[in-house]
Formats: sequence, structure tokens, C-alpha cells
Amino acid sequence: MKRESAIYLTCLIMSCFSMSSASLYSQDVRVSAKPDTTAILIGDQIWFTVTVDKPGGLILNHLRLRDTLVNKIEILQGPVSDTLSSSDNRVVIRDRYLITSFDSGRYEIPPFYAEMVSDEGVKRFYSEYSYLSVKRSDIAPQDTTMHFFDIIPPYKAPITIGELLPWFLAVIALAAIAYFVVKYFMNRKKESDEVIADDVVEAAHILAYRNLEKLKGEKLWQKGEYKEYYTRLSDIVRVYIDMRFSMNSMESTTGEIMDEISVFEVVEGEPADSLRQVLELADMVKFAKFKPDSSDCELSMEQAWSFISMTRKEKAVVKNEEAVDEEKGGEE
Repeated sequence: MKRESAIYLTCLIMSCFSMSSASLYSQDVRVSAKPDTTAILIGDQIWFTVTVDKPGGLILNHLRLRDTLVNKIEILQGPVSDTLSSSDNRVVIRDRYLITSFDSGRYEIPPFYAEMVSDEGVKRFYSEYSYLSVKRSDIAPQDTTMHFFDIIPPYKAPITIGELLPWFLAVIALAAIAYFVVKYFMNRKKESDEVIADDVVEAAHILAYRNLEKLKGEKLWQKGEYKEYYTRLSDIVRVYIDMRFSMNSMESTTGEIMDEISVFEVVEGEPADSLRQVLELADMVKFAKFKPDSSDCELSMEQAWSFISMTRKEKAVVKNEEAVDEEKGGEE
């Protein structure tokens, strides 16, 4: 009986010691979270650092994010983690996130936390709230009621030899075709004043570029005609997809288009992201009566242009490495 009492007493003392140690540890945990600066311009990139300072023997789990800190503050990279140990048996864990935002405003970032799991339950240690202001560039004159200005001028990519070569070959091919057509009619001695020529199908990206330039020149969204602007922009992109990939996108939803076009390797990554953002924002404006701001309208035009530029090859390559001819539908 005395032996059992001694064992029970020993266990009780060890349990109290363990609880006391965890309590002492927990009182010395510090969590902080803050950006490098509290104010940025639209599109600027800064680091957001989360720091957990804890005793070396204490095991904690802490919150890690992937896509966004909060709504409209995007995570471009991270978390990039590093751990530092000090001579006084303390450990500092830092998680760094590269962030940006394309919407102006003042954002409140909720506290980050680290948690300790023990027999007593889960105990969390929180950082303070942090704040980030996203501002627009003030490059307009004093009176901007009747004028609109680009935040950043359009980027003109240099023309490369690879872009000129298809046009050079096309000119040679057209010249050869013209020569044989003329020779054919001369041999048959057709006496006619009309010149008969085959219809030449215009390249999909050329037609799309011309229509985008025309839409841009009409300045619809500057007049407040957002629905008309996004309807036209969406139709231009869909017609290009139909011609470029032999699809029937005019009768398809955005989700159906993205599923069907995903088989083409050329539409992976950045082109797919640009296409999805243009179509989804167009759907919101047309069907949900969403009112975009000027930066959204300009960005949608740039994304449509970028998607067409990055997919304007003569042939589309499928993921299984088979070449899919663009004019497959016409031959069938």
C-alpha cells in the first residue's frame, strides 16, 4: 500500500512539473507580424515577415499561408523560412512572404499565431494586427474630371527574326500561288477584265489585334459603358480561340472553355491565368452587374493582348507531344 502511494505521488509530482514547465515556456513566446513598410503603390512588391521567438525546447506549430494574406493582397513568393538559434537556448523562426496588391485601399491584416499542443489542450500565441495602405500613382494634372491617364504606358516588345520569318515565307508562298494562277488563266486564254483570286483567310491573331485596337479607340469604359466594353472584349477573345484552336467557345461557359483549352501546352501557366481573369471579370460585369474601376479595365485589355501574343503560333502542341493543326476543323 505504501509502495502504491509512493508511485502515485511520484507521478503527480512529475505531472505538475511538466505542466509548470509548459506554463513557464508559454510565458516566454513572442509572435510578431509586419510588412517592410505600411504604404505602397499599386503593383509594388514588399516583404511581409512573421517572427516566432520561443525557448529552444518548446515545440510549436505556427500558421503559414499560400495564396493571399487577406482579400486583394496576393502572395507572390513564400513562405521563405529560416531558423536562428542563440546562446541563451532560444530559437527564432522567420517566415517571409513576397506580397503585392493591385487594388487601392487600406487593408487590415489579422494576427498570425503559433500554437502549443499539450495534455491541457491547445494554447495559441498571437501577434498584433498589422495594416497596409495601397495607393495609386498621382501622375494626373489637377483637373482630371474629363481626362484619363495610363498608370504605366503600354510595353512594346521588339520584333524578332522568328516573328518576321513566317511573314517572309508567307509572301513567297503567295507570290508562287499568284504566279501559277496567272499562268493557268493565260494558258486557257480567258478573256476577262476581272481578276479572280482565292480568298485568303486572315490569321486569327491579326484579326484579334485589329479588333482590340478598335475597341480601345472607342473608349467605352471611359464613358461608363462597362457592360458593352467587356462584352466586346470577351467576344474578341472567344473568336480568336475559335479560329486558333478550332473550338466553339461562343456557346461555352468560361469553365468549359478553360477545361477544353487546357489540353494545349501553349495555354499553360501565364496564358491560362490571363485568359481566365479576362473571361471571369467579363462574366461578373455582364451578369452580376459588377462595376470595375479603371485599372481593372486597362488590365483586362493588357491580359487579352498578352494571351493572344503568347499563343499566336502556327500550330498548337498537345501535352502528349502530338501536333494539332489549326485548320483541322476546316479540312474535316
